[in-house]
Amino acid sequence: MSLKTAETSSQTTVRVVTFSVGTLILAVPIQSVYRVLSQITIHGSGEKGVGVAHLEDCELTVFDLEYYLFIDNIKNSVNHVTKNHVIVVQTQQEVVGLQVKDAPTLRNLPRDRVRVLPASYRQADTLSFCSHVAVLEETEATLTIFLLDVERLFPQ
Repeated sequence: MSLKTAETSSQTTVRVVTFSVGTLILAVPIQSVYRVLSQITIHGSGEKGVGVAHLEDCELTVFDLEYYLFIDNIKNSVNHVTKNHVIVVQTQQEVVGLQVKDAPTLRNLPRDRVRVLPASYRQADTLSFCSHVAVLEETEATLTIFLLDVERLFPQ
């Protein structure tokens, strides 16, 4: 993800859609988000953390990031379930959905708080599809947000 593609009208912030996955806070650039769906039925076997949903006149592949990141702690994945929200994102290859439990939030991240993740971390961790991290000082704690590179989400 190039931060140049995530620019807003102000050059000092990066506009993203944030959402929780397990204990993590993840984000995608607003330019990659096609729409957010609520209460959509996802069909699938539940074996691989991937399913399909009907979106208008096409079928949408939906990925359960919680399954990918925390597979040992997940009992049930995509299997004819209605999850609360699906974030529909556009990659260069296709439009895909990211299954999330809670409503995502639109947020402006201060550009000076967004840092590139080291390549060694991306290669060693399950967050290989994240390219940047934002570290924000909140009133009670430090908030860490991992920014997804939608082109790296899933192997081709």
